Amino acid sequence: MTGDSVASNAASTNPSTSTPTPPPWQTIAQEQRSRVYNSIPKSHILPKEYVSGAQQQHVDLPGTCGILSPRELEITGVESAGVLLERIRGGVYSSVEVAEAFCKRASVAHQVTNCLTEILYPSALARAKELDEYLLTTGKTVGPLHGLPISIKEHVHLAGTRSTSGFIAWADNAESEDALIVEVFRKAGAVFHVKTTDPQSLLCLETNSNLYGRTLNPYNTNLTPGGSSGGEGALIAMRGSLLGVGTDIGGSIRCPAAFCGLYGFKPSVARIPHGGLAGAHGGMDNIVGVVGPLGVNVEDMELFCKVAIDYQPWRHEPSLVNIPWDSEAVKSWTLKESLTIGLMLTDDFVDPHPHITRCLQETAAALEKAGHRVVKWTPPVPHKVLNELIMNLYFLDGGNEYREIMAEGGEPPVEIIEWILESFEWKNLGASDTWKLNKLREQYRTIYAKHWTSTQVDAILCPAFPTAASIHDTSKYWGYTSAWNLLDYSSIVFPAGQVLESDGDISPAEGAGLEKVGRKEYTPETVGEYVSQLWWERDGEGRVVGTERYRDAPVALQLVGRRYEEEKVLGMLKRVLEARRGVGLDGNGVVL
Repeated sequence: MTGDSVASNAASTNPSTSTPTPPPWQTIAQEQRSRVYNSIPKSHILPKEYVSGAQQQHVDLPGTCGILSPRELEITGVESAGVLLERIRGGVYSSVEVAEAFCKRASVAHQVTNCLTEILYPSALARAKELDEYLLTTGKTVGPLHGLPISIKEHVHLAGTRSTSGFIAWADNAESEDALIVEVFRKAGAVFHVKTTDPQSLLCLETNSNLYGRTLNPYNTNLTPGGSSGGEGALIAMRGSLLGVGTDIGGSIRCPAAFCGLYGFKPSVARIPHGGLAGAHGGMDNIVGVVGPLGVNVEDMELFCKVAIDYQPWRHEPSLVNIPWDSEAVKSWTLKESLTIGLMLTDDFVDPHPHITRCLQETAAALEKAGHRVVKWTPPVPHKVLNELIMNLYFLDGGNEYREIMAEGGEPPVEIIEWILESFEWKNLGASDTWKLNKLREQYRTIYAKHWTSTQVDAILCPAFPTAASIHDTSKYWGYTSAWNLLDYSSIVFPAGQVLESDGDISPAEGAGLEKVGRKEYTPETVGEYVSQLWWERDGEGRVVGTERYRDAPVALQLVGRRYEEEKVLGMLKRVLEARRGVGLDGNGVVL
């Protein structure tokens, strides 16, 4: 048994028929939420004043709440998972004290953001003790992740835990085996201490479900941490983990990373192990998701990929490609003297908010000053068109399976899922209709590839999302991330700044589309105007409301490479970060 036991929800019985009657969804949800909270050790419980709801910014709370000791704050505050591993190997920290520190910090994070679905501290500490004994006895580590706490997104199978995809009907779906990525990391020495929240159905860029409730952004609780790997985003932002396992089929790694000031990497399909995930639409391969990392450092993105691929996972999961990890390729692109970067300030359908444009322009200027070439990137296929196609590929059955699973659990859709299901004219397509969509997908991929080759750019620098972390229930445009899923390009999100008061002084671009559009009174065609209004709307005194709405929110950018260019993308990002540091910008956009 590798994990903590799963308790069952009791069903009531109708005495007249003796037929079990499922409890109402609210009862199931309360039982699951109580189970998580009651798993937190009493010594980790925050004083009431910290969870009263009055405070909106919690990212620094672990350092001030008194739960963690100075040494535990030192352990959880190291600059990267790689550095932490070096200190465990060198005997500076034991695996047990590392596990204890991250368990405490995860407990603090959950109490103010609601980011956990499984608390696995007993099994995590037992595993950490085994690892310490092994190192003491043999003088060796069990593998490259020896003693590293790693968090796991809820729908990724971890033996002995639930994988519900946020559905009430699946509340007690207990897994007996690990997903392949979990198996690989377990053998490499990882310690699994928590699983993290994902949204109802997984298919949205926020994290809210009837089962576990809404997950909040620790930088500003009026904002979402993103989705569908939003629990990972909130947890890692508060350093309850330094490295987490997420999944991405339209932005579900990259948007939480962007919203929470982290790094998030989407590899191409079939590069990283993907077997062993819960979710609807099993067997659908018109558009395929990927497993990838969220973390606090670009070096840890490489660590995740290298460990996963060095295991030769294609021997166990035949859908994976046999492409060994090439560390020398990462290094060569890190050292490349001059890059050619295509700069995409907007996709010409939904313009980003001014803080994102500002960070793009700052980064482009830094690259040019460092001797790199920056050229305008004009997409050969409008990203509005790419987004429309991928949305249709998500809903080949018209959304019927999602509705059926929700009906089975007797639950309504949460607001953002209701919007997705009801705002588009989904159709239950036949086989020949799906063939046409697949043909169109391949045509767009070919057009894009030819254009990329003709421009000779090395990568594209673009927004990760049109806003900073979204206001709850407003994440209604995925085009800046989903386009790269459709094209199957490698892409990584990195922190580049935060919303500044001075961003409110910037004048709107011509044609920004500021017509009054109510939050529920618009169609997908007017999403650009809707997004603009979220920032440019004025208060009673004529001030732009965006700076207050998005106060303290991180800003992130996205670097995109071609298919199966994971090593190249990581190497190029290191060059981009070096260029930013060269002009005095750190990951928060702060002048050093």
